[in-house]
Amino acid sequence: MIFKRGRYSGFLRPISYGIDLLVIHGLAFLLFEESSAFTNYVFYMSIAWISSSISLRFYEIYRFTKFSNILTLAIKQALVFLLLVFAFFGFYGELQEPTSAILKYVVVVMGVVFLIKISIYYLLKKYRRLLGGNLRRVVILGANDKTKELENFFTQNAEYGYALVKRYDVQHDKEQLLEGIFKEISDSNVDEIYASVNALSDGCMAKVIDFADNNFKGFKISARQQRDFWQET
Repeated sequence: MIFKRGRYSGFLRPISYGIDLLVIHGLAFLLFEESSAFTNYVFYMSIAWISSSISLRFYEIYRFTKFSNILTLAIKQALVFLLLVFAFFGFYGELQEPTSAILKYVVVVMGVVFLIKISIYYLLKKYRRLLGGNLRRVVILGANDKTKELENFFTQNAEYGYALVKRYDVQHDKEQLLEGIFKEISDSNVDEIYASVNALSDGCMAKVIDFADNNFKGFKISARQQRDFWQET
């Protein structure tokens, strides 16, 4: 369900691949100057770029990803791209392109790709904050300091694009309340459920997980460390 409300990564990632490959091949056309090897380069680099970017997780940029992490990903991808380009020109020795021209091509390509990636990242932040778009509707199960902190984060950081629908006070001994909560979640078109392990019994937690799985809702445990929360949200 990657195309459900608030989850635009199913659209953004293929579009990002397409734009980046267009930049790579468009600038390569100028470098090759209509050489017959250009067609082979397009085929080779398309496969190599997609494979390397998947391996390096270059396109796995999330709402909580920091600028420094994006920069690190870009540097890693640039180094791999550099090796891939030189490998191709090493195989086609007859092309005899000067090293300076190849380096310039790599730098320009990665510069443009990085600029596009950062622009999309910050434009989405502005879009969420100013226009309220690209939202994920969420609920929190449990009432304690941990869930209150999470509630404050959602309500005070609009640029991340989370719309808190409700925070429920679920007690260990009131599993019967879950059925009513599940109905409200379904009626409110909630995208993700955040639950506190300290506020839910094992039986309640099992029911919540089962409901989330059967109804295509994202499920997070709010008691995780912040570092894990950034990575998995």
